Amino acid sequence: LVEAVTSGALGEQCTEDELKELRFSRVFKSRYSKWLRKEFHPDEEAQSNMNDWLEAWRNVTDSSNRKVFSWNTEAVTREQMKNVKYVLDNEGAATYEAVVSSAKHGLTEWKSTRAESGLEKWHEMLAHYANVGCKEEFANALIARGVAEHNVSARWKYDCRT
Repeated sequence: LVEAVTSGALGEQCTEDELKELRFSRVFKSRYSKWLRKEFHPDEEAQSNMNDWLEAWRNVTDSSNRKVFSWNTEAVTREQMKNVKYVLDNEGAATYEAVVSSAKHGLTEWKSTRAESGLEKWHEMLAHYANVGCKEEFANALIARGVAEHNVSARWKYDCRT
């Protein structure tokens, strides 16, 4: 993927330094995620990483000397450390399948076969409706509109396949 992006085979050409800056952004995810497979770490490693993150950020403050963590961040993180074992699939379960591509860049696209990937995608699509800072009635109307638009799009895609 790095070679394809830096050579311009995927359209826009980036240097390796520019790509490193993009790595943890929404832009990177929207442009390049279909060519990357997610890796799930063992629960012990995930718990250790979460604990390291907690320790690194616990006492950090912003420029106004306010704590970066909210009042319940630590409690929520500790609870997630208990639940992380449920994220993993059974050992040996196929989680991705290769999608045949005839593109010039030669990269393999990967499609998730995990059962909840559709649910995750649905949540991602609606995430921007969540914290709008408006009255409840207006927020509900926005969410209903988003759901309706999604359903129309999903029906159209389904009709095209059949």
